Formats: sequence, structure tokens, C-alpha cells
Amino acid sequence: MSVTTDIKAVLEADSALMDILVGGVYTDDETDRNGIGRTTTPAAYGTSGFLQPCAYVKERAQIGNWGGAYGNSGYTGTRQIIEVWLYEDTAYTAIETAREQVIQLLQRTLIGEMGKLRYQAFVKNRAPELNRAAFFRLDFDLIGMLETDNG
Repeated sequence: MSVTTDIKAVLEADSALMDILVGGVYTDDETDRNGIGRTTTPAAYGTSGFLQPCAYVKERAQIGNWGGAYGNSGYTGTRQIIEVWLYEDTAYTAIETAREQVIQLLQRTLIGEMGKLRYQAFVKNRAPELNRAAFFRLDFDLIGMLETDNG
């Protein structure tokens, strides 16, 4: 399983959140590089053709945590930003509530064997590529460990 798949599973396991995100939860493994769209995520759109409240989970590249290896342990610290995008066609009503639930669900959640998520910040804006749909982008740090080659 990937990090985004693990996070998707956490979000989908919460029935109250899924009652809000009727358009579904998607990962960067399931879409093209542009994320949510009529071609890659048709279920995110209602019968009226408008974007329903939905989420998109995306991971940025994992980087070394600048501290180097932990002695001779064979591991180094890592840091990765995980983005959770919440979309809604016109208003922020549903995704405002979803935002608070996502933060509570993911804050300090252990993801696989990687590490725990730590909420950082959010951005609120409009997505021109989605007919100016409302969105929040929530950023989480994933601090973990990566095996190194001690050769």
C-alpha cells in the first residue's frame, strides 16, 4: 500500500466524513497528474454535472530530514508533505466541516510503518481548472524513517 492509499482508508472509514464527501476520496495513484476531473474521477460529479464535495490525497517527494543517519542504525529521518485537497462546486459549506474532521482524523495518525502525520496549515481558494470550484488544501508533515546503506 502507498501512503496515499493508507490515508484514503482512514478517511473512508469515517462514516460521518463520507456523508459529507459524497463525491468520494481519490488518490494520486488513481488519477492523472491533474487530479480531480471529469475524465479521471467521473463519480465526483453529480447527476446535475456539478462537482460534489470530495477529497484528493496527494504526496510530495520524500526527502531526507537533514539530520543524516542515526549513528550506525542504518536509518535516516525523512520528511514528506501530504496534501489533502477538499473540493466543492460553489460554496465552502460542506468542505469547511470536512476540513475540521480531516484534521482531527489525521493529526498524529500512524501511517503504515512510515511515521505519524502532523497537521501544518491550509490554503483556501478557487480552482480555475475546475470551473472555479471552492477548495481547501490541507498540508500534513509525515515524519518517518528510511533505511540507509551502511555499506
